[in-house]
Amino acid sequence: MPKLTGERGASGIRGGAALARELDRMAAENSVKGLHAKVNYLTGSVGGQEAMIAAGIDLTNKSTHSTVLGWLSDEELHPGVGITHANARRVDEAYAARRRHTTGPHLKRRLSRDGGAQAEVHPVDQAAVAQKYRRELRQARVNIRPSDWESIVDAWDEGNDAELDTIWDDIADDQLYPPGAYALVSGIGINA
Repeated sequence: MPKLTGERGASGIRGGAALARELDRMAAENSVKGLHAKVNYLTGSVGGQEAMIAAGIDLTNKSTHSTVLGWLSDEELHPGVGITHANARRVDEAYAARRRHTTGPHLKRRLSRDGGAQAEVHPVDQAAVAQKYRRELRQARVNIRPSDWESIVDAWDEGNDAELDTIWDDIADDQLYPPGAYALVSGIGINA
């Protein structure tokens, strides 16, 4: 999620990226820690194995398959010791993708309860903007409908950043003033 800088120096990230970051945080609340636990989690299901293959760990290759079995037998698995940094990154990527997929339904239920959850929007950082060019942007709350949460979680699960941005822009333009002012934000917190 690259930090963007506006023409006058304001910095922030796309609203869709901020939503994705917050959903990642929520999905990680009950996640396992450590490479050994992640490899164990991923190899324990067809979906996890597919996530590993999608991340570049080719389990159909006998040599790679043997290597992964070796990782599972190593109780103290650390990057650089028994697993390369590149493969550790691939395991993390596969684990994050699988967690998005498996926690999506739970997040949809959680965020859609009681007519939808609120999101707290933190505007772009304007510290580097000359005073005469600063906009009057305040921290705000938006109510996000259950149907929008469905679409947001689906786009997040699919890794569809463009769709997340489109959904966020529609929500922000409908509920925040002035329109377009909250396309870039410092962050979004979800109250659910």
